[in-house]
Amino acid sequence: MFPLLADYDFLDIATAEKIQAGDIILCESDDPMDDEWIAHRIVKIKDEKIYTKGDGNPIIDDGSLHHNAIMGIVTARWRNGKKLRIYRGRKGMIQYYLYVIYFQTRKVLKVIADRLILPKILSSGIRTLLPMPKEVYFTKEHREKKALYIGRIHIGTYSERNKCWHIRFPYRLIYDYRIQ
Repeated sequence: MFPLLADYDFLDIATAEKIQAGDIILCESDDPMDDEWIAHRIVKIKDEKIYTKGDGNPIIDDGSLHHNAIMGIVTARWRNGKKLRIYRGRKGMIQYYLYVIYFQTRKVLKVIADRLILPKILSSGIRTLLPMPKEVYFTKEHREKKALYIGRIHIGTYSERNKCWHIRFPYRLIYDYRIQ
């Protein structure tokens, strides 16, 4: 269901009394050995059979569902402490298409910036005019953490597990900050 829903998002669920095409529903996996719940979008309802597909899947799921297999309807998602309302029906489909357009545009612009624009600008000496990030050390939960800041703006954190910096977009386009 990416980009609208991602792993580890928290979901607000409503009862599935009245469903329609475009709703995102929550149902249990068909596999009896699997305890997962699946969130998929309803693409059509025909003869009391419900056909679904994930937003990232190109084709409709095999088989159909019945109304009693639905646990609820997704009405909102929480990611990084921010709530996003999930619309139902036709508005839900429009919301999905806008998200796809946004993420595809962002991906294309990143490729253009990475390959064409920024290397030429940065190699021409403008990089020397940009401020260098400062490393900040702080203790969180009895562990020392490292972060990068430009003034008051947090641009990245150091991963002890991977032994590398994770710099946020768009700063990673400008700063190739590697410390061993």
